[in-house]
Amino acid sequence: MTLLSERASHATVPSIPLVGPGLRLPADLQRQLYGFRSLIWKIKSIEAVCGAVCGVIVGYLTLFAIDRLLETPQWIRIGIFAFALAACTVVPVAFHHWIWGHRSFDQLARLLSRRFPSLGDQLLGVIEIVRSGTEQLRSRSLCEAAIGQVAKQADHHDFSEALPRARHRLWMLLAAVPGVAAVVLLTLVPGAAVNAWARFLKPWQSIDRFTFTQLKKLPEHIVVPHGEPAGLVVDLQDTTQWHPDVARATIGRQRPLVSDLSDASYAFTLPPQLVNTTLWLAVGDARQRVHIEPMFRPEMQAVVAEVTLPEYLQRSKPVVLDVRGGSLSPVKGSRLTLAATANRELSAASVDSQSSSPNGASVTTDTFLAEGPRQIVIEWEDRHGLRGAKPLIVSLSPRDDELPTVTVEDFPNRQVLLETETLTFKVRAGDDFGIKQVGIEWQGNPENNAGNIGGDSGGSLGQRGERVIASGGSDRDAIQADATFSPALLGIQPQSLLLRVFADDYFPGHRAFSAAYVLYVMDASEHALWVNDQLRKWKQQAGEVRDREMQLLAINEELRDLDPEQIDLPQTRSQIESQASAENANGRRLSQLVESGGELVRQAMRNPEFEATTLEQLAENLETLKDIAESRMPSVADLLKQAARAPTADAGDGKPSGGKPSEPPAIVGEQHAGDSQANDPKPGGEPAPPVPQVVDKESSQQPAGEPALGNGQPPKNDGSSPSASRLGLPTTIAGQSTLPPESEAPPPAAKAIEGALEAQRQLLEEFAKVADALGAVMSRLE
Repeated sequence: MTLLSERASHATVPSIPLVGPGLRLPADLQRQLYGFRSLIWKIKSIEAVCGAVCGVIVGYLTLFAIDRLLETPQWIRIGIFAFALAACTVVPVAFHHWIWGHRSFDQLARLLSRRFPSLGDQLLGVIEIVRSGTEQLRSRSLCEAAIGQVAKQADHHDFSEALPRARHRLWMLLAAVPGVAAVVLLTLVPGAAVNAWARFLKPWQSIDRFTFTQLKKLPEHIVVPHGEPAGLVVDLQDTTQWHPDVARATIGRQRPLVSDLSDASYAFTLPPQLVNTTLWLAVGDARQRVHIEPMFRPEMQAVVAEVTLPEYLQRSKPVVLDVRGGSLSPVKGSRLTLAATANRELSAASVDSQSSSPNGASVTTDTFLAEGPRQIVIEWEDRHGLRGAKPLIVSLSPRDDELPTVTVEDFPNRQVLLETETLTFKVRAGDDFGIKQVGIEWQGNPENNAGNIGGDSGGSLGQRGERVIASGGSDRDAIQADATFSPALLGIQPQSLLLRVFADDYFPGHRAFSAAYVLYVMDASEHALWVNDQLRKWKQQAGEVRDREMQLLAINEELRDLDPEQIDLPQTRSQIESQASAENANGRRLSQLVESGGELVRQAMRNPEFEATTLEQLAENLETLKDIAESRMPSVADLLKQAARAPTADAGDGKPSGGKPSEPPAIVGEQHAGDSQANDPKPGGEPAPPVPQVVDKESSQQPAGEPALGNGQPPKNDGSSPSASRLGLPTTIAGQSTLPPESEAPPPAAKAIEGALEAQRQLLEEFAKVADALGAVMSRLE
């Protein structure tokens, strides 16, 4: 008996009735069929299970192997998992095909017919007879005979030979090999094996890959300074099982970076980066990828100080100052708080090496007292881990509360003041922290009063006082006010005063003063005596001017009496030039006397004790002296300059007898502003050419002995005009020509000196008249 028959004989075959009444398949035949079915189910189940196990373990081992080389992408993990699932589908397919598809006798008979076609067909026939009642009604005995004959024939066949090709041993071997490998891995490297199983079974989850080289996790995104080298340190974990000697990093397509192991870490120096890129890190079997973003370092875009001023300044509201320049000079005693604002959000900061928590992009210091010089150092780090390029250093230099400033404008230019008069002027005061008040202070000067120009002031010497002009406020940094000073209204008696303006700020004891002004306060009588005394002195100075003019006249007369040859000598010309300069200087002195005399007249007009008619006559005399100083004396100086620069007598062609051009002496003294440029010497030292004149004369009607106008000679000054014109107009004169021959005409220098003497005599005559008038005025004043 075959193996299948032996297995079937041991199986208890139930008597399963078919359709017909009493017709059944023989028990032996049923045992054979059931044994055949069990063997099919067993073999195909083993094949399906082994195939599924093989697929799962192979997928696991594949993931384990890839993980050793690199970080397996998630899509690959999902693909391996899908492959394992596909391998597991073999089990339900095999169950449906071999178990569910071969559960009945007729299904088994069809499978047997592949190997035993005749037997299979006969089995299908008797199974149909047993199930069909129609066939049994025809002839029961024939049906039983047919069933018996098929059963007898089946007993001679081994149904196991009809089994499909069995590969269960192969699949068992295929499943055993990776299974053993998986068990070995689990035994040798349990951490890596378990991690691979977790990553294999849950590919959709982000499970970190197990590596023998275990690195401390780097951030996925690193910000580096834009355009600057940056450092990157990769540390090994304490649990690492592999310590590679070298680590490699690759940035984009740039040259790979290599770093050696040192103290369980690898230090890289990243080259300057300008654009976003990716860094690939390889250390042993560990792999990491980091995105690198270059970014400019954070900068402080605003630094302000909130200053609370000292209490004495009476300012309750803090002052906000911009300190981007890096220096701050608050007043001593102030309390300060610095606030620095960066251009992006900060994560950490420190003030003077002490940690400070930033508020967004701002760093605020604690409040501190400004007492002495110090430096405040602020450092910061933004949320990307970038630190500032350099610390912010604020230099604090507290300063003392300075004195206010005070100036006086439009102060009257006078020293003598009648007690009834009022001075009006403007005052400007400023301070850095508010003006409290502005006023006037006066102080009697006993030293000056000892020789009081107005006489004895009695017992009022050394009188002192002050008056407030304007009040300010703690918020007023500048004051401009109109000030008045009236001795009579302030109760100041006649005396010598030192007057000055003061300004007070809010610091106790702070007072600033303007420049001091000396004033002589007088009553009307004292003032009249003083004016008379000043006029007496002035008259004496005017007499000195006249005496000086007479001296100049005497010297000019001596020069006039010299021979023409002597006049043409260089030293004589130089003396004439000096005389012209002395004449100008005397005129300027007289002009100054006229100005001082006018001031005395204005002083006298302020005093009602002076007669108006006397002052009017004095003013007229001053006008006469002014005309002498501004017109007469400059005319004399001009004529003397012409004499000094006139051509010599023997130079008809403009050259002296020696054949060389005459060189006038150097000009001594200052020329008058009214000098004609035509008569000035040229820069090279040569005399200017004479002014051309056009003279058309008809001698038949010219009287003899009278010089013609426009002939180049100075006209005689009759006293009606201060000076003669040096440029004549072209004239046509009818009459007899009386021009002397060229050899008989006087030299030009002598003519000019004669004209200067004539003008000088006339102005001295005028001066004498004024002196007499002044004498009469002084007599009346006295």
